[in-house]
Amino acid sequence: MSTEDKVTEIFRKYHLGKGIKTQEDYNSNPVVRLSQVYTNWVDYHFGSRLDERIKGVQATLSQIPFSISDMEKFHMTFPILQNKEQVEKFPHEYQKESIHYLGFIVALAEHLKERQGYSAIRGTELHPFFESKLLLPQIIYMESHSAKAKLKFKNMDTVILYECEWGSLSDFDAGNLIIDCEAKGITSVGNKMRSGKIVVTNKTKLSGRLQDLGYKMEGGQITYNGDLSDAYIGEEMLWGTIIINGTVRGDSHIGNNMKNGEIILKGNYEGKQYNNLCGIGYGMQNGKIIIEGAFTGNGHLGWYMSGGTIEVLKGINGEEICVGDCMSGNSYIKIHSHCKGYRVGNLMTAGKIEISGDAGVSIGSSMKGGAIEIGGNVYQIRGQTHYSLGSDMEGGEIRVVGNVPLAGCGMKRGMIFINGNVEEAGQEMEGGVIRIGGYLENKKYIVKLGGEIYEKGVLVKPKLGFRLLGGVMKSMSRFNKD
Repeated sequence: MSTEDKVTEIFRKYHLGKGIKTQEDYNSNPVVRLSQVYTNWVDYHFGSRLDERIKGVQATLSQIPFSISDMEKFHMTFPILQNKEQVEKFPHEYQKESIHYLGFIVALAEHLKERQGYSAIRGTELHPFFESKLLLPQIIYMESHSAKAKLKFKNMDTVILYECEWGSLSDFDAGNLIIDCEAKGITSVGNKMRSGKIVVTNKTKLSGRLQDLGYKMEGGQITYNGDLSDAYIGEEMLWGTIIINGTVRGDSHIGNNMKNGEIILKGNYEGKQYNNLCGIGYGMQNGKIIIEGAFTGNGHLGWYMSGGTIEVLKGINGEEICVGDCMSGNSYIKIHSHCKGYRVGNLMTAGKIEISGDAGVSIGSSMKGGAIEIGGNVYQIRGQTHYSLGSDMEGGEIRVVGNVPLAGCGMKRGMIFINGNVEEAGQEMEGGVIRIGGYLENKKYIVKLGGEIYEKGVLVKPKLGFRLLGGVMKSMSRFNKD
């Protein structure tokens, strides 16, 4: 059977057996005329916005006396009535899932609503097009931010992208969008996003490097269901929420220079080996980052952080991980388990770091302000090097619930409170106070230039010779400064 015979048979079926008697009848049929309008719609869609074309085609549609029944016939027979050469030339545009076709059906629905108050029956295939207020913004958005996208609807407020050649999903402000495809060319998701929700399913495989997720995001929510590697997540984020249901690996950055908003990582953060620049919350100014898993490998957490909150629920484990270095302002870091890294709070000037378990190895070195609280013991050996708690400390406060091997070496100002035992404290100490709730093992052989050490509330006084040596060192220190 030829194509023409198939078309005739289809029309006889949908005209309740009346058939088409002449070519003139065929050409004047509303369904055929709609097919001809769609040909022009495809020809002229390049270079113009979908919402503008929906408005612009209304004058043409007003010349066709079509009903909702004709619209249903057009939809059911599409693309059989279209020009064969045109279909071959634009194969994507002549698929029902293409943005161009979906936009045209919306245009038909808008015309019928305006002209006669038609509405599609709820639950039918055409119903969403008659109530497209919450769907059309996503269709318009995807036309200008992707190539050869195929879409389908979920409920009456969500669009699903299930196929496309490429996409740059920035400046999103258009309701609910689900990305559910193996996208080979998507390089960013949610950059400068203002509102709405974007969900990336675990079916989606983003090949290559995902450059940005939520860069300068201003509002809305991104949910990413899967793992990420070498990604920039929430960089310079202004507001909104990013949820990652997976693990972040490699040379990845979370919340760099973040100004507000919330980032939740449900899995682990596995920093790239031998790369201390990757990490979480660098230069963070406000907002909240929650890592529900663990931070392992290498990297930094809260480096140069000046505000906001970072929480790690399952602890830190990595020999090169640094926590809260150079942090300032109203910053807060909470580690809900052990913190087995390299540095904690070095050079910090303000803010607070809380660690529920054990911590190491260099803690509060050259600290100038703020507070560090450790709920367990402190370990301080890294290779052949022994580190001191609060070494060269110039201000702030450190509190430890458990035991500490070495505390307060070179300390100038500030307070250190240790509930447990201490092996050695205060060597070359110039100022500040160390209070030990347990026992200080080496309390007679301390060479210090100033400051005070208390054991169980009693002031510790080294042997006379060590006190004299400390006085000489203090005099020499003043002489060198002059």
